[in-house]
Amino acid sequence: MEGRTITIKRQKTKLEAQILEDEKLDYLNELPEPLVHHVLSYLTMKDVVRMSVIAKKWRYVWLSVACLNFSPMKMPKDKETDFIEQCLRRDERSKIQKMVITYYYQRGDAHHFDSWIRFALTRNVEELHLNFIEGCRGRKRLPYNYYRLPDFIFSSTSLTVLTLKRCFIGSPINFKLSSLKILTLKRVYFFKGSISDLISSCPNLECLSLTVCNSHGGHLDVSIMNVGMKILKIHDKSDIYPSSSLEIYAPFIVSFKLVTEVRWENYVIKKMGSLESASFDCKVLHGYFGQSYPEETGCAFDKTIKEVAYVKDLSLCGCYVQ
Repeated sequence: MEGRTITIKRQKTKLEAQILEDEKLDYLNELPEPLVHHVLSYLTMKDVVRMSVIAKKWRYVWLSVACLNFSPMKMPKDKETDFIEQCLRRDERSKIQKMVITYYYQRGDAHHFDSWIRFALTRNVEELHLNFIEGCRGRKRLPYNYYRLPDFIFSSTSLTVLTLKRCFIGSPINFKLSSLKILTLKRVYFFKGSISDLISSCPNLECLSLTVCNSHGGHLDVSIMNVGMKILKIHDKSDIYPSSSLEIYAPFIVSFKLVTEVRWENYVIKKMGSLESASFDCKVLHGYFGQSYPEETGCAFDKTIKEVAYVKDLSLCGCYVQ
């Protein structure tokens, strides 16, 4: 009798569990579509496709999500490329809010990226993030092996946020990014082009971040006349061009941050009369491993500090406080 009672209780427990599971599925089916899209926007496309089996209402929702995030997958590269192609080919979206592609790039992949970028622009994408990972682990890739961005990307009227990592920009290009507000460049190489031309073509630009960017000849001239431009961040290294130089002219910048491994005599910073906050984090004033640099380095730094001495908030790394 007692054993029979135990059996009945177990059956009841399984039944209750099934009812609870069905109720959970009902809740998922009842979620409003905008909320479902918001939840899925935090996932990669691979996971978004997987989520289609959770609830009936979610079965085809991956075909219309507004945020596409393609990250490296643990599968052969040709299958990864096919996955991206199929997701875009079966597209039912009239507009894309955001597209992120992180990819191990090789020279033969250029035509794929050209078509993926064109697809995003035809859907009036607002945020575009392209991260080209080093194809050979442990080996540095020279700029001429980077992916060359197609010219048509620089005539987009829908882009408000653009992030580019490990690619190069050819010349001449007629830049015209009328809606761009945030531009982030990391290891972007300008071949006979000027970053100032790119900046000036973005009348609504508010924030610019440059990390280890350079141009042909090793000189990067950053001239910013945009009235609405408020934030400038630069991280410079000397690993590719030891004699690289940087000239900054930005009269309307409010916040400026510089992290550098380049000697100060290679910098010219001037006309930053609107500056309110400045931060300097530099690693070569006293050299590496106790090595010292010529007196010109310290003099150049002193000259730069005088240009920003009036700011309300000034942050210096420890090497300047001696």
